Amino acid sequence: MAYHRGSASVSNSALDDLVRIGERAAEGIDPTCTVFISGSLVEGIGNESSDLDVFIIDRPSSEPQAKPNAGYDMGDFSMNLQYVDKTRLDIETWSRTKVQQVTEAIRSCDLEDVAAAVAVPTSFIDMAHRIRIGVPIQRPEDFQLIQAAVPSDRLARLVANRFLVDYFGLSEDAVGAIAEGDYGTAMLTSQWTLGAAVDAFCASKGHTNPKPKWRFAKLRALGETVIAERYLEVGLDRSAAPVDVLATSKRRLRTAAEIVQSVQDNFLANRVAS
Repeated sequence: MAYHRGSASVSNSALDDLVRIGERAAEGIDPTCTVFISGSLVEGIGNESSDLDVFIIDRPSSEPQAKPNAGYDMGDFSMNLQYVDKTRLDIETWSRTKVQQVTEAIRSCDLEDVAAAVAVPTSFIDMAHRIRIGVPIQRPEDFQLIQAAVPSDRLARLVANRFLVDYFGLSEDAVGAIAEGDYGTAMLTSQWTLGAAVDAFCASKGHTNPKPKWRFAKLRALGETVIAERYLEVGLDRSAAPVDVLATSKRRLRTAAEIVQSVQDNFLANRVAS
């Protein structure tokens, strides 16, 4: 099973430019801190308006440390915004202990229990993905150890399970709305159901980016043009007539169910391969 860092369209020169920006951002940061860059630009799915994510993991020590660029307290981490040239930087500072909690949560989650994925904080799942696709800037040897502690196969299954939980809940809502003839709710919930199914599919194929906004970029990176075409075909309502909206909503649910079956097939294939 291949685990995707992102799009194959990221050129070495573009990545070198991002590394140079990351190095400039790291100037003045305690040299005992580990620094890496990540995010949509590193994955190759961002655009000119995308920011570069810079992550600081404080020193591997029990000594308390004043967080560099403390910025805004986000609970699990602190965030600061800066600019290097015309590139906006989102700089997150994580404690070593919190990063260890992230990797332990990924490793200990019961993947056979789909609902168990809900207990893993979304910030942990996102951070695990950022670590997995990250590029080191400072203390690369330490970053490689942190990166190796994030098992790609388990992370992909966890992300898929998280979207499957959404799928099952949303599909029930959509079925209820269709039964009641509530075409507006049926339209929305069936669209969300289909989206969750596609996101679960991408994760089951090894793409661990948990952000729904990158749905089409993930499908492109995976080469899944057929799924992308099916998603577009049934994702849009071509008529506002209530009877047509309800009919399209039913088609979405059928398509979503077929995609989820492919997710289950991928799980089984991965289990057999391992």
